[in-house]
Amino acid sequence: MPGLIGKYTGTLDAKGRLILPARLRKSKSVTLDSFVLTLGFNTCLFLFPLPEWEKIEQRLDNYAFTHQDANYFLRMLMAHASEVSLDRQHRITVPAELLAKGSIERELLILGAGRRIELWAPAVFDEYIKRFDKTYEQVAQQLMV
Repeated sequence: MPGLIGKYTGTLDAKGRLILPARLRKSKSVTLDSFVLTLGFNTCLFLFPLPEWEKIEQRLDNYAFTHQDANYFLRMLMAHASEVSLDRQHRITVPAELLAKGSIERELLILGAGRRIELWAPAVFDEYIKRFDKTYEQVAQQLMV
C-alpha cells in the first residue's frame, strides 16, 4: 500500500487535532482512516496506516527478546505509540506528549514518505535539511545504483 507522497502544511486546533490532507487519506484507491502515531527519527513523528503498522509489528516479532538493540527500539517505539482514527472532519488528535517530543507547537509540515506519513515542526525540518551532510544528488547516487 505505498504511495503516500507530497508535502503539506497543517495547523493544530486548540485540542491538538490535525486535519489530514485528502491526498494522504487515500492510497492506491484504499481509504485510510486508522493509523498508529509514534515517535519518529530526527525529532519528527511517524504516522503509519494500520496495515503498515501491522507489518512493523510482525517484523519486530522476529527478533529474540534477548537482543538488546531490538528491545530498546521496541520499547521506544511502542511506549510512544497511539492508535488514532479520523473523525468526521478527517482529523486526528495528536497527544501532547508526542507534540512535545516532535517540538510541534501549532504549525506543522505533513510529509508523505512512501509507507508512512511524517509530522514535523517546520523549523526542525528546515534545520534537519540544512545540517544534512550530503546533497540530494549524492544520496541518490548511493541509493539508486
